[in-house]
Amino acid sequence: MTGSFSCMSLMSLLVFDTAGDSSKKEYVDTIARLGESVIKREDTIAQLLDVDFNRIAYLGSGTWWLDPRGRAENSGADGWAGCNNL
Repeated sequence: MTGSFSCMSLMSLLVFDTAGDSSKKEYVDTIARLGESVIKREDTIAQLLDVDFNRIAYLGSGTWWLDPRGRAENSGADGWAGCNNL
């Protein structure tokens, strides 16, 4: 479901955001960099998950993204706020 949600969110952003094509390209480039960073950390993430657990809780109050200089930023309580600031 995460992949489907991500694709639907990206599609909505690209279709309905009034930003120009160059800004939208930056959105996609940033999202791609974030995805690549997760893949590069696969071993580290696997180590974090290599524990005995029987339940998981997802907590959060917004969306994190990388600004054009590669610094992580948080959009705050409104997850969509970050999409306008990529």
